[in-house]
This record gives sequence, structure tokens and C-alpha cells, in this order.
Amino acid sequence: MKRLVLVLLVGLGLVLPTFSEWRFDIELDVPRGIGIVSGNKVSFPEGDQEVVDFFNTYPMVIPGLSVSYAFPITESFRVGIGARAFSFIIISFGWLNSYAELDFWNLTLLGQLGGGAYFLILGPQSNFGTGRTLFPDISLWYRFGKTFRLGVGAIGVLFPDADQLGFAYYLGARWVIPLK
Repeated sequence: MKRLVLVLLVGLGLVLPTFSEWRFDIELDVPRGIGIVSGNKVSFPEGDQEVVDFFNTYPMVIPGLSVSYAFPITESFRVGIGARAFSFIIISFGWLNSYAELDFWNLTLLGQLGGGAYFLILGPQSNFGTGRTLFPDISLWYRFGKTFRLGVGAIGVLFPDADQLGFAYYLGARWVIPLK
């Protein structure tokens, strides 16, 4: 049985590179506001207008990077696994990530789910850990050529045993660079 599993894993390791590719994404996201999903209801906190006013007065660009192994299922549908990271001035935070991407016309619908393991870098200190915190992200992008995209999206944070999902909605620019 162990030999069969080993042969299958080696075979899978030899076949997958034929149909997949490495991909490097660079993103610049500008948060526009916050919200909460509780049950079937999406709400915006009372102070959300203050948050929107803050983001309008002091726009912040949050850079992000992701490296993933992409598996094209069809010409217009891809899935992938990898890692994603964001940087906030002196703190960087990243996690394991998976995604599904669907192209139609010049639009790309991108759904991502990350979490499980994370890293945190704060100045000279760093931390690596695991946990049940999830980071769902859904976005819609308009493609300008093969690599550059502009779009909108929402990224959330779901903590273990929480009955609400907090999220931030954003405008963004993304460069998708296949590494063949």
C-alpha cells in the first residue's frame, strides 16, 4: 500500500507541471469602507460614514503580493494554491491562500480563501503560527491586456467561533505575471 501511494504521488508530481504554472501577483488596494455580515444580513456600522470620510481624506494604498501554483481547468477557469501577503507601513502579514478565477469577456471574477497558517513581521520581530482564522476575498477585475487589471472587491476576516464576518471593501490595481 505504501508503494502504491508513493508511486501515485510521484506520478502526480510529474504530471501536474505539464498542466500548471507558477504565478506572481502584485496588488495595490485602496480601502473605501467597512461592513459586517451576520447571518443573511449585510450591514454597515453607524460609524461607517466616518470611516469612508477618513479613507476619502487620507487614502491609503496597501501593497500586496501573492505567489501561487495555478491549475487551468478550462481556458477561462483556473484554480490555484499559494501564499498571499500585505504590508502596512511597518507591519507585514501573510497567509496560505487558495483561489478560483473565472474569465468572461474582459472581466475576471476572483474568489480567494486564505488562512490556516500565517506569518507576521513587525519591525525586527517576526512570528509564524497556525490557527482557524479565515480570510475570504471576492473581487471583480477588468483586464487591460494580459497582465494589468483594475477592480473592486471585499476582503473579510472570520475568527473561530465568531457569528459575524467583518470585511473591508476596496478599489484595486493588480498585475498578474505568469512565471513559465
